[in-house]
Amino acid sequence: MDQFAPTGRLGVYLHVPFCLRRCPYCDFTVAVMRTVPEADFVEAMLRELEQRRAELVGRQLTTIYFGGGTPSLLSVASLGRLLDGVKAAAGERSAGLEVTLEVNPESVVEGWAEQVAAAGFTRVSLGAQSLNDEVLRTLGRNHTGADVRRAVERLHGAGIRHISVDLIYGAPGATMAGFLEEVSAVAIWPEVDHISAYELTFEPRTAFTVARERGRLTPWDDDLLASCFDEVELRLNAAGFSRYEISNFARPGGVSLHNSSYWVGDEYVGLGPGAHSLRVDAASSTVVRRANDRSTRNYLGEEQASFSSEELTSETHLRELLMLACRRVAPLSLAELRSRSGQVDRVLGPHLDAWVERGLCRVVEGAVQFTPEARRLADSLAAEIF
Repeated sequence: MDQFAPTGRLGVYLHVPFCLRRCPYCDFTVAVMRTVPEADFVEAMLRELEQRRAELVGRQLTTIYFGGGTPSLLSVASLGRLLDGVKAAAGERSAGLEVTLEVNPESVVEGWAEQVAAAGFTRVSLGAQSLNDEVLRTLGRNHTGADVRRAVERLHGAGIRHISVDLIYGAPGATMAGFLEEVSAVAIWPEVDHISAYELTFEPRTAFTVARERGRLTPWDDDLLASCFDEVELRLNAAGFSRYEISNFARPGGVSLHNSSYWVGDEYVGLGPGAHSLRVDAASSTVVRRANDRSTRNYLGEEQASFSSEELTSETHLRELLMLACRRVAPLSLAELRSRSGQVDRVLGPHLDAWVERGLCRVVEGAVQFTPEARRLADSLAAEIF
């Protein structure tokens, strides 16, 4: 079996599943609870961290990411305890360690941001989704557009260096013109150095999908979504942001290192219900993907977290990396991939040759540069790869 070498970099993801209610578009692993079993959850996550400590050894920890769910439902003291636990478990840490916390705007009350900064968080991803109060109600959110602006100001004032704002286009009742106005408004906020503009997706069994199937909800048509995709980039480029992935834009220095680590094939350890992990072991020539059981109840009650795992071939993992590369603006370095695997040309060569012929990419000095059209067709290209 062909060996596949790791990059040597590692990210840790901590999934905090608790939400006060489920948004109608959400299919994430969430536990809707009015009273969060905070102490029991923190102990369970620290227990899993201790059991998996060996997975953090021999890699350079570069990013830590608290996602959800709603991580900000935990106290800052609990968040800090988990963060300190991960840092203590890591044998080697990057000097520029990025520590991200997903936050709902209404969580950023007076004085809270200062506590978060003191705990060691360097980046906040703000789940705004919209600035329009009517659209926010449709999306099931508990905040207002004014809350978003106030949260950004408080986070910046507390010294959080990197602030990202998430926005969703294609929401029921929203218009393209209205969404673009929101994008332009956020783009001129000097405190924000990252914007994620996501297309609303209709996941199976979500409330929005059920409503669409029953004719109670009319989604945006494909042409409107495509136009919005292009116009968002034009507006953000004019404001100093650059697209670096299909849905993600950043000012210089504002790129999310954690999300980027997934796209370039770094290993990651996922802690918590439903969290995923990827481990590359060159010694045994294996690439292993792990998925924790999604049940929060089970996670709290078990001495060892239940999980399933899948061993990938080097060929499959190479195909995945090509699929992810189609979504990114940065070139894919074939030389770097060849240093990790001897199968790059055999596995990826036929796809790249065909895409060069179709004008979807070009190979310059050993690096594959994908065109904007390739990013628009990323989903269909993924189907071709597999």
